[in-house]
Amino acid sequence: GFVEAPCQKACTRAANSRHTQNTDQTFQIMRVRGMMPGMPGVGAPFPPHMIIAEPLGQVTSPDDDPPHSRLFVSCPAHYTKDFIQQQFSHYGNVQSVKIITDKTTREFKGSCFVKFDKASSAATAKENLDGAQLDPEGGPIKVSYAVPRGAPRTTTDDGDFPPRSRLFATFLKTTPEEVVTQRFGQFGDLEYVKVLTLPRTGEGRGIAYVKYSKTSTAMRAMEDITEQEQLSPTPGQPFRVKIAEPAHASGTIRPPTAPPPIQQIHQMQQMQQLQHMQLLAQAQHHIHQPAQSGLHMWKNPAIANQRIDNNHPPGSRVWLSLSKKLPIEYLQQLFSRYGFLESIYLMKGRNCGYAKYNSAAFAASAAAALNMMEVSDGVIAKVAIANPQIEGVTVPANKRQ
Repeated sequence: GFVEAPCQKACTRAANSRHTQNTDQTFQIMRVRGMMPGMPGVGAPFPPHMIIAEPLGQVTSPDDDPPHSRLFVSCPAHYTKDFIQQQFSHYGNVQSVKIITDKTTREFKGSCFVKFDKASSAATAKENLDGAQLDPEGGPIKVSYAVPRGAPRTTTDDGDFPPRSRLFATFLKTTPEEVVTQRFGQFGDLEYVKVLTLPRTGEGRGIAYVKYSKTSTAMRAMEDITEQEQLSPTPGQPFRVKIAEPAHASGTIRPPTAPPPIQQIHQMQQMQQLQHMQLLAQAQHHIHQPAQSGLHMWKNPAIANQRIDNNHPPGSRVWLSLSKKLPIEYLQQLFSRYGFLESIYLMKGRNCGYAKYNSAAFAASAAAALNMMEVSDGVIAKVAIANPQIEGVTVPANKRQ
């Protein structure tokens, strides 16, 4: 049956009599979303067919509206609420900062919740501030997505990497795949667009999965396209976009996350090799190989005071093997051309080691461009994504024994 809503006795009785088939389902107190025209005052009843009830566990808290717009932050205890809001406001409109205090002393415990007005802003803040050091006196902060009240901890992880980077879109069946790709590709960071077709005829089903390399980009695409379609709907059938359901969800058809078609792979490889040859020509022209310095580790000065987690983010470290030894300074300048390089470590007495980036995308670009390529005169490199490190943390060079 239905739980009786305040000031709605008459219409609830009518609803109960008309919807007895729902007696096996428990509902929360119904939320009235409007009032009858010409019937002023709080509690003006709806007709029975307009009563809306929400099942248990599906009522969204204001703190989680829109979903995934709230972050949980662990930071030094000397940070103030205003300082935290100022730092996070660089990435979007911060609606609130709720700090957690000790029940006895009322002192800040170093944890808080930061609420944005958009999920894309929250994702951008997490991507930029997780592990960052905001002032010289404090260590790096930890930023994660807040778990909605009453939800399991796995709610923030949908099985994709990164979470919520895969979208599900519906549109007019006759929409060309190129139009769909262009619509979603305008935001950047696009990994693939998988338009589903009918097996026999090959005709489009008006359904697509869209995968981005960043959560923030996926959220921004969903928000912007939804807003555009509300203001100016696409003729025939508007684009509808939502976060793709987890692979284990019932009835979900998830496209394979395998590489794109063979022809596209060859084109990507040719472009990467061409880009590598151009970068290598520049490197050999501008980078003069210095004398062997004997150093076996280099760390980016921009993060000199931070510890490097070799397993975070996953896939951000590459293994390298050289046919001949090269100075670490040369390797640092070469590998830096593919993204923000955190460190390079060469094993003593061997021509192999690791290069660590701050994102998996940069590591993948370096591996694709440099593997089995001549990186210097007569020097062939083997480069691949490294396996996770067991201990996970590289000790800064000045603290190594």
